[in-house]
Amino acid sequence: MIDAIYYQGIFLFIVAFFTFFCFMKYYSYGGTILEGKGSPLILAIALSLFIGFRPIHRVFADTVGYASYYNSHINLPFSFSVNVENILFDNLLEFMSSNGFSYSIFFFVIAFIYFIGRYISCRKMFPNNSWAAYLVFLGAFLTFASSVNGIKAGAAASIFVCAVAYKDNKILSAILLLTSWGFHHSMHLCILAFIVVSLYKNTKFYSLFWIFCLLVAIMHISYFQNLFAGLTDEKSARYLTDEEGWMTGMRYDFVLYSFMPILLGWYYRFRKKVEDVEYDFLLNLYMLINGLWLLCMYANFTNRIAALSWLLYPIVLIYPYFSVNIQIKNKNKTFSVVMAVHLLFTLFMAVVYY
Repeated sequence: MIDAIYYQGIFLFIVAFFTFFCFMKYYSYGGTILEGKGSPLILAIALSLFIGFRPIHRVFADTVGYASYYNSHINLPFSFSVNVENILFDNLLEFMSSNGFSYSIFFFVIAFIYFIGRYISCRKMFPNNSWAAYLVFLGAFLTFASSVNGIKAGAAASIFVCAVAYKDNKILSAILLLTSWGFHHSMHLCILAFIVVSLYKNTKFYSLFWIFCLLVAIMHISYFQNLFAGLTDEKSARYLTDEEGWMTGMRYDFVLYSFMPILLGWYYRFRKKVEDVEYDFLLNLYMLINGLWLLCMYANFTNRIAALSWLLYPIVLIYPYFSVNIQIKNKNKTFSVVMAVHLLFTLFMAVVYY
């Protein structure tokens, strides 16, 4: 078995390898040449196996706790319960454990949901550029961490993005939204934002809201953070009220990272006067959820709150380059540069910053 300390390096090497060839194709010839040359589904399955059958090691953080809890329920009687924190994830874990499946099989199932869910959403939203879209997802800042550490939130995020991709099918989208909440209760915030943005579609309003939230974060106003703590459960409240922990304080790196798709959105939406209903929905949804994170900037494990918006990051970032309704000069070449910078940021954070 591969040593745990090499997993992230191998993952990033695989992503960088495919991204390099994708970059060259888009920069030199145009993106559609990649379609038909194999499916990202194969890569998604391979990564599901690679991540799913990882060793239990502290380098994967929460994996150790999940494995310990899983083993404690091996062969115990199973009874579906609604008195759990995450009704689908927790019951799935206990069902598989009670039926004697190894924790590696369980981790594979969760990884499969995570990687295949993103493949499905990329295929639906970018049918002619699914390879490129999927590689941008793989190259995102928290993609690897969400596959081995925050696996509940990672699986829930992939299901939520599928709901966004299939939002025109209201019944299917609603089922996917509820399923995402069943995997991680934090999705209730994303679902609420989904409903709000579906009903109110003014991009200028969401832009001003995001700026307001940024100012609140800069001025270290904790009113909203304490307000949200009073509206949520005890565990989530501890995240919001405990300012002494991992990744607390004003995170200018996270703000800069979060701002990139918003900056591009403002440029195309307001400077270039682009009109695209789907893009407006994605941009508005991203700004609303990311703005709520800014209001909780000083919470413990603030990266996990930010991740609720970052689950949309790759889609919002690349949508203008693959939409037929948005005209951009040298669209494929511009996309390839954005794709490369996006991955370089992740490599910098993984190799240098941390």
